[in-house]
Amino acid sequence: HPTYSPDAWKSRCLWNFDRVYASCLYSTKVETILIVEGFKAALWLIQNGYRNVTALMSSTVSELQYVMLSRLNCNLLLMLDNDEAGRQCSHNILSTFAGITPVCEVQYSEYHQPDDVPAKELHVKIIKARRSLNANRGHVSQ
Repeated sequence: HPTYSPDAWKSRCLWNFDRVYASCLYSTKVETILIVEGFKAALWLIQNGYRNVTALMSSTVSELQYVMLSRLNCNLLLMLDNDEAGRQCSHNILSTFAGITPVCEVQYSEYHQPDDVPAKELHVKIIKARRSLNANRGHVSQ
């Protein structure tokens, strides 16, 4: 097809969003969503017990993806790659959702991407970020 581009669809969807959306929609409490860049990192988190994980499939967020994430009415934990593109994307998401949705970064500076973090450390880092998110509810973003 002459207008097909393999990367064009990435800006119009979020990997695993169908399951995350259903989980938020039918939950009786406010869910926490983990956002990563790629589905390999998402699969690592799912394998370690975190079911509400979605992947951008990029180090940028499109306008449509912002709309999709804002409709979740959930807490957002960012776990993007530790490179310049990932840090810039985290900054953009934090500033975009400031005052709208509770959002926080999971800190793991000694590793390059979420799937490099050993399982035991992964749980500790996510719990720490969740506590920070709950402690900063009045400020909404960190």
